[in-house]
Amino acid sequence: MPAIPSFHVLQLTAARTVSTLVLLTYVVACTLLLLLVVVLSLQVFYRYVLQAPLAWSEEAARFALVWLSMTAACLAAHNGDHFVFRWGTLLLPERPRRWVRFLVDLLVTASLAVVFYESVRYLNVVAGKTAAGTGLNGRVPYLGVTVGSGVLMLIYLGEAADGIFSYFTGHVCSRRELQETSIASEMALSDAHGERAP
Repeated sequence: MPAIPSFHVLQLTAARTVSTLVLLTYVVACTLLLLLVVVLSLQVFYRYVLQAPLAWSEEAARFALVWLSMTAACLAAHNGDHFVFRWGTLLLPERPRRWVRFLVDLLVTASLAVVFYESVRYLNVVAGKTAAGTGLNGRVPYLGVTVGSGVLMLIYLGEAADGIFSYFTGHVCSRRELQETSIASEMALSDAHGERAP
C-alpha cells in the first residue's frame, strides 16, 4: 500500500508525543530512585548509628516505591518488556503478529482504563486522610497508581496508533515493534544456519 503523507505526519506526532512522555517518566523514575536511596540511607543511619529513628522515612520510602513501581512499569511498556509473550508471538508471521499485538494493546488499554477509573474513585476515599509520618494527604501515594495507569494507557494507545499508521505508511516508529522484528530476524537467521536462538 502506498504511503499516505498525512498518516505519516500523524504517526510521527504520536511517536514524538509518547517519546516525550516517556522521557518525563524516566526523569521522574530516576528522581524517585535517588530519593529512595537518600531516604533509606538516612533511615539506616538514624536508626542504627544515632539510635534515633526518623518518624517519616519508612512512610516516605513506601510512598516513593508506589510511584517508582508505576513509572518503571511505564518504561518497561515503552521498551517492550511489559506483557511480553515472545515465545508465542514470534512464531507468527509478521502480519498476524502485528494484528495480535494490536488486539493485545487494545485489551491492555481497556484494562488500564478500568484501573485508572477505579483509582480516581479511590482518591476521593483517601482525600481526607493524612499520613502519620510524613503529614502528606492520603491522595499523594495513591495518585501514583492514577498517574501511572494514565501514562501506561497513553503508551499503549500510542503503540496501537503506530500499528494502524504503519499499515498505511509502511514505516514503524514503535520501539517495541522494532525490537520484536529484530528478534524475529535473528531467530530466522539462526534457523537458516541451523543454530538454536537463545
